[in-house]
Amino acid sequence: MKPSRFSTLDCSGLTQRVYNAILAAIHQGRIHAGEKLVIEEIARELGVSRTPVREALGALAAEGLVELSAHKGARLKEITPDHLSDAYEIHALLEGYAAERAARNTRTVELLPRLRANVEALAQAIEHSEGTDSVEHLMVLNDEFHAIIHEASGNRVVGELVAHLTNRPRAYGRSYWDSAEAQRQSLAAHTEILAAIAAHDAKQAGEVMRRHMLRSRELVLERLRQNLPHTLHEDNEGGDSRGDGQSRADDKLVRAEAEV
Repeated sequence: MKPSRFSTLDCSGLTQRVYNAILAAIHQGRIHAGEKLVIEEIARELGVSRTPVREALGALAAEGLVELSAHKGARLKEITPDHLSDAYEIHALLEGYAAERAARNTRTVELLPRLRANVEALAQAIEHSEGTDSVEHLMVLNDEFHAIIHEASGNRVVGELVAHLTNRPRAYGRSYWDSAEAQRQSLAAHTEILAAIAAHDAKQAGEVMRRHMLRSRELVLERLRQNLPHTLHEDNEGGDSRGDGQSRADDKLVRAEAEV
């Protein structure tokens, strides 16, 4: 019997917890793009009835993560390089905005100790990074870093927007943390962003954050191209002369930065 991909659930808020379990499995790479999601199989692995699984898959379909078909059942949607590139472009703008707001916010000083502790923890985790569990830990620390900045920005919506925007690309972001180059790049960027926020340098904080996100995009796209060559072929046949979309996206981001 193969091991379960999901965590054990209790019975409170069952549909939401089934949704969270499936979403975590997607984000952690235990469910792959194009993979069929069999309701009976998931229900058996989680120890629940089919109803909350069906409801959870419906919610994931409404968010664009899962494709439902009367004949083929449920499948995890694949993501194209163009879609991933566009998502990272908007993500970069949102994170840059949050970093700028955090640098300007006088109350950010209260959160600086947490931000410093997070960056120090990331440095330690990268130094001792090895294996799957390390990747999970790095992802948790990265999420925490951005969540603290979202909180420091004083904008209660930005975190929700980022969470919704990154639901689909997040599974591919996991491959980013497998890369030693990406780990070093992130640590350097987080350190620089921390310094800019602590110095209340909003322009620097925003610029470094956006640059960091776009560099992350390049590394994730490289992994995606390696794993989904047929998707790239389909994109190119569609007549999009921009290739992976980076040139057009970068141009738009530069214009957007000039307007901030």
